[in-house]
Amino acid sequence: MTTSSTIAWPKPWNLWFRPEDVPLPKACCCVGLGYYRMNAPVGHPLFGKGFPCVCKTNQIERNRAEELRHWSGMGKQQLLSLTFSAFQPECCVPPSDSHVPKATIVNEMVKVKKLCQDYAKNPDGWLVLWGKVGCGKTHLACAIINEVLAAGHGAHFNSVAGMLDLLRSSYEFGAFDTWFKRLQGVAVLALDDLGAERGTDWSREKLFELIDYRYMNRLPLVVTTNLSLTDERIQLRLRSRLQEGSRIRQGWSRVLPLPAGDIRLMREWVGNT
Repeated sequence: MTTSSTIAWPKPWNLWFRPEDVPLPKACCCVGLGYYRMNAPVGHPLFGKGFPCVCKTNQIERNRAEELRHWSGMGKQQLLSLTFSAFQPECCVPPSDSHVPKATIVNEMVKVKKLCQDYAKNPDGWLVLWGKVGCGKTHLACAIINEVLAAGHGAHFNSVAGMLDLLRSSYEFGAFDTWFKRLQGVAVLALDDLGAERGTDWSREKLFELIDYRYMNRLPLVVTTNLSLTDERIQLRLRSRLQEGSRIRQGWSRVLPLPAGDIRLMREWVGNT
């Protein structure tokens, strides 16, 4: 790197001594160069050092997310067709074992869709979508990922089983550490169908490591599941983390029950979905 923009940044020089301590600027500040420098005083460890601009880090995130998507086996058309505009709450129906009127189900699903849209605009904390098979969990999780990608940030969607298969196959190419770190650190991660994966010691360990990393570093996570969060098929440690703060207004996790039945019975065939 030979050139960069220089910006005046708030100067808590007594707190920032390493490049990783410096927060990303909220907007592009590099005038197209990709990097910027801070006006650190001479003699400070950060004097003269270049830092990647937010536009540069966003591009790196997008590239990594696209590579993850490619290796996940999920077609881009399949993912991109599952959008908020394509999700139609009016098509939702009550579960077969429910006597709740359809109008009530539709009204509740309108609220769920709006909450998911709000989360996609500001993916802070964790979102757990819980409901019966076919109620729209996967569609809404994909729609969130699409919104995040459209905003220029890295995001990855995969089923839990597919994600574990991705990691297993990466051993063959000597890429396990690379893929695992990318899954741990991607800006927004959505894991579909928690509890449907094959429960081996290895899969339980890696799934916990992945989710615990995002928990400890407070990184956004979307999870869908058919299982109650009291179900013992989900590890106790994960159940606890997934529900942290879910009973208070500003808690870390939000658990959204989807009351609809199988929407697929009323869904038109679109593209490769």
